[in-house]
Parts: sequence; structure tokens; C-alpha cells
Amino acid sequence: MTKPRILISEDEIIIAEDLAACLEELGYQTCAIDSGESTLDMIRAMQPDLVLLDVNLKGDIDGIEIGSKIR
Repeated sequence: MTKPRILISEDEIIIAEDLAACLEELGYQTCAIDSGESTLDMIRAMQPDLVLLDVNLKGDIDGIEIGSKIR
């Protein structure tokens, strides 16, 4: 059985690492990204089961816009 994949889009490194560590302890596969543009590319490549989006991301695209694009 494969582990569910969770993509974490968070520009605060400490928060992203803490979330990833907690989720990995629970048996999830995680990947953390720190910008909106990279998030969209990684969603296409990774096809995660869940995406956790920070609303205020660095870059030109914020979490709200990413959410509307992946919906």
C-alpha cells in the first residue's frame, strides 16, 4: 500500500518542516515548497492526494489563487 502524498506550500521554513515531520510520523509522504510558482509545478509532477496551502506565499501567486487553479 502506498503512502498518501501531501504537498505543503509554506514559505516559513520552520512551519513547513514541523508540519512535514508531524505528517511523516503519521505515515504520510510529504514534500514542502516555498513559493506559489513552484507549488503549481510540483502539483503537476507529484499529483498529491492533499495540498496544504499558506494563504500568503512569496512570489506572484498566493495560496488563494493556487487553490482556485487546482480546484
